[in-house]
Formats: sequence, C-alpha cells, structure tokens
Amino acid sequence: MQQLSAMDAAFVLGESHSLPMHFASVAIYDQSTTPNGHVRFKDILNLFQDAMHEVPLFTRRLVEVPLSLDQPYWIEDPNFDIEFHVRHISLPKPGDWRQFHIQLARLHSRAMDRSRPLWEVTVIEGLDKLEGIPAGSFAVMTKIHHAAMDGVAAAKLFTTIHDFDAETKREFSNSGQAFVTENKPSKLDLLLRSSLNTVRRTGKMVNGVKSAAKGIAAVNKAVKAGELEAPKSTPKTRFNDVPSPYRVITSLQLSLSETQAARKKIGVTLNEFMLAVFSGAMRQYLEAKGELPEDSLVAQAPVNLRVSDSDGTDGNQITTINIPLCSEIADAKERLLAIQKASKNAKQYAQTIGPNLLPELSQIMPPWITKSVLKVRHGESTPRLKALLPSAPTSIITNVPGSPIPYYLLGAKAVGGLALGPIMPGTGLFQSVVSHEDMLMVTAVSCREIMPDPEFYQQCLSDSYKETLAACTAE
Repeated sequence: MQQLSAMDAAFVLGESHSLPMHFASVAIYDQSTTPNGHVRFKDILNLFQDAMHEVPLFTRRLVEVPLSLDQPYWIEDPNFDIEFHVRHISLPKPGDWRQFHIQLARLHSRAMDRSRPLWEVTVIEGLDKLEGIPAGSFAVMTKIHHAAMDGVAAAKLFTTIHDFDAETKREFSNSGQAFVTENKPSKLDLLLRSSLNTVRRTGKMVNGVKSAAKGIAAVNKAVKAGELEAPKSTPKTRFNDVPSPYRVITSLQLSLSETQAARKKIGVTLNEFMLAVFSGAMRQYLEAKGELPEDSLVAQAPVNLRVSDSDGTDGNQITTINIPLCSEIADAKERLLAIQKASKNAKQYAQTIGPNLLPELSQIMPPWITKSVLKVRHGESTPRLKALLPSAPTSIITNVPGSPIPYYLLGAKAVGGLALGPIMPGTGLFQSVVSHEDMLMVTAVSCREIMPDPEFYQQCLSDSYKETLAACTAE
C-alpha cells in the first residue's frame, strides 16, 4: 500500500462530475507498414497485458480516506480485468477529422471508475478520411488519471509498448505471470493512519511557512529593484466560466520545419512562438464575440521538476508558471516579442520565489481544506465565493515533445498524435502542442458551453499561425 503525495491527491480531491481529472495521449498508426497490413486487436490486448508487469500504475487502484482527512492510497487491485481497460471501437463512415474529434471528446468527457485502476485504452479504427493521415490507419487513446502520473512520466511510459524498429518481433513473455494483490484496508485502519499523518503534517507546517515567506521576500526585493515585473491580474473571460461535463476538441496540423525556420529568423524559442499562436487565436475568438478584455490573457504552463534519473512512475513532479500572453497588442510581431519578454520574466519570477514552493505548500495543506478550496475555485455550487477570488489563468498550455525518430506499435508506424488534458477548476481551456517528426499537432480542449463552435476556434488557430509566421519572416 502506497500513499499518494499531496500534489497527486489534489487531482483526486479536485475531481467532480464536470471536471474529470485525467489526461489522454492519442497516437495514430499506419497499418500498411506491418508485414500483413493489419494489426489485430487481440495482439494489442496482449501487448498491454504483457506491459502490466513493467508499469506499476496498470494494476493499482485508489483507496480514499473517509471525509478526506488524509491523502488517498494506492493498493494492488485484487479484481483486475485487462479487458475492462482495453477496448475497441470504430468511427462511422466516412471517418473524417470532425467525427474523430467528436469521438475523442465523448471518450474524454467520461470520468474513470475509481473502483478500478485509473487508466483506459481505446483502439479506434475506421480513420479513413483524416486529411494528412494514410487511409485505414487506427488510433490508440490512452487515458490516465493525473493522480497516477504527469505528462513527462506518460511520455516515458510509451517506450514500454513501442518499438523503434519496424522489424522488431514482440514476444509476450509476461502474460502468464501472477500479480501480487492487496485487500482493501478498513476504515478504522485508514483513520488511524490519518491521525498519525496529521501530527507529521503539523510538524512540517513551520518549515513550509518559512519557505513561503523567504520566497515572497526574495520576489518583493527583486520587484523593488526593478529586476522583476510583478505578475498582473488575469481578466475574467468565458474561459473562466463554470464548465459543463461535455467536452469539445479540435486540432490543427502544422509543419515543424517551417515553424522552426520562422522562429529562428526572429530569435524566439519554439515555446514562445506557439504561445503567440495561441494568444492570437484566443484574441481573434474573443474579439469575434465582442468579449476581448483590455488586459492581457494569461497562460499557465506546467514545469517539470523531475530529476533525470527518475523512472517516471513517482507521480506528479511539476510546478506551474503563469505567462502573460500580451493579447492586448494587435500587431503580431510586437505581440510575439512582448511574449518573449514576459516569458523570461515569468521563469525568473518562478525561480526567485522557489520552484519547489508549490509542492512544499501542498504537503502541509490538510486534504479536506484542499478539496474545499478547489470546489470554491470551480464555482459550480459556490458562484458567489468564486467571484471573490482572483480569476484563474485563461488557458493551460503545454508542449509535449514527441520522439525525434520513428516508432512503431506492433509494426504499425506512428504518423501523428494529440495530447488531451483536463479542464482545471476556473480554467476551461486546455491547449497542447505535440511534435512528431516534421509535424506539430496543436490541440484545444474545452467544454460545449464555453466553446460551442470548435471549428471556428480551429480557424482562429490557423489564422493566428499564418499571422505569426508572416510576422517572423517579413523583411
């Protein structure tokens, strides 16, 4: 039995009917690269059955402490069933991007069953009319609860089920091995453990408060000296409204080489270039609805804290930084250069206050308080209390580096992929960039009420990309 860290537990405590806290990777594969031109679902099932012995999260289920008095625990599920977790569906004809996005949104909307290990795999066939993707391809959507691992750990997970040579022959050597299982602890046992941990948490509180005070003092000093700019408040937009349980998804394929050449010409990073693309898209979208605020929109970006020798299965090792998107600036080039400056300031601000401050403070916060704060931030049942809080970031934006070399699933070559994240309390728009060979796949996740027209937002992304590209290449 293993207890979750406070940061992992926050994704459990913050979950609700309209805010499932899982993320998903969606990889698309070309079957024509296999010897017989087809991958059997049975072989994919065997692949994951075999991988369970290498990936601890596959067989762990959650046990929650009564009244959220302590962080939950992982136990080895005594009733594990691989066929519950690995499923198979097909798109209706013609199998185009619109139908694919709708199907992904349906799957992404559904919370996972907490009485079972918190992961699901859905094999999706019938991808016959995806522009830019070979006909007859299939996709594998892997949903994992954010309490189990972060995006960096998930990226490491893919090496367990993929090969980097099309000729590799998989041998399923672990499928017959038995699993170690655990019985669910009693409520009395959980409450006794909780009382001991409460004492330990109280002892850590003094150190946590000291770290916070030290970080705040360092930031105030740097701001007064003109070395840092103080963070600006975030304007409230439709993206901060209370989300419905129903997701919408849209995506856009871009050229990595074209993007790299453009951003190098003006001297910005790939992250800064893509922040400008997202900024321009949100600006155009809100402006079209007469809702563009005068102040800058703000993006929240996750930052990896994991050490290089981690095995990637130690839960979430992240913090976040808030970056102004300079959306009040109409000129694309001026906006991009302003984002570059704002991004550097945000990174320096986070480093000054302490990159480990968020994880440290989360460790001393009693779980029931964390749960209450997240419910207020969500605002579903407490709109008046939510109105008293500062607005949450406009969007969560993350860059997921893909493999720079080709990789294969049972001989089928990966030809693209999407990253789908959770909508967070107070922030109803998640956007990601995934690189794959010479492709950048840009994806946006929102809810049906906040973004009723995802096709229009896709057009905003396309227009903003062209505008930002032109701003970099103009003489």
